[in-house]
Amino acid sequence: GGNLFLTQNRLKTDIQTQSADPVQSNLFTLLENYGVIIKENLVLDKNCGQVTISQNRGFFRMNSATDYPFFPKITSFSEEQVVVSGLEMIQVLFPSEVDAYIDTTGMGTGTFTPLFITSSKSTTMEEFYNLHPIDNPAFNSLNEGPFNVAALATYQNEETGLTSQVIVVGDSRFLADDGGGRMPENLTFALNSVDYLAGDSDLIALRSR
Repeated sequence: GGNLFLTQNRLKTDIQTQSADPVQSNLFTLLENYGVIIKENLVLDKNCGQVTISQNRGFFRMNSATDYPFFPKITSFSEEQVVVSGLEMIQVLFPSEVDAYIDTTGMGTGTFTPLFITSSKSTTMEEFYNLHPIDNPAFNSLNEGPFNVAALATYQNEETGLTSQVIVVGDSRFLADDGGGRMPENLTFALNSVDYLAGDSDLIALRSR
């Protein structure tokens, strides 16, 4: 019957070793009970942040910034939810897709509302993960979107009558100091989420001004 704000993806990624390993947790089964599934994939978007890479140029080794689709910049948000009111751009790092999970047991009813939506120039990567920033074949198929990388789900248990609200962001580092926590609007969204789940949406309207 409680409410939850969660930032979590399905893969533990390391850009230095360019590896991605599935996260094993019963947390994902718990979320399914509330109508949310975090898919075991990575979402890429042409509208993205950059990484610094080192390349040999003759006798010199140069650092340069290059676009990195594994770091999507989200500029499309739900038009009907106050929790994303006033947001212009959110940064997510190695996000997983967040989707609705259909309750086949029939023990409750709920709603699913996408909050962060990638551009149409996006795609997903599954099973075999190539995180290389240069000459990556996956970057040639950025035309399969949009995809949801954050959502709000509500669930009412028919037996108890209790209603739960769950906000899920498919990025484990959304608020980390070495990740999305450096982005002011990521923190704004986190504050909005706490206010929303605590039943005080008036503060969100003030913050968006």
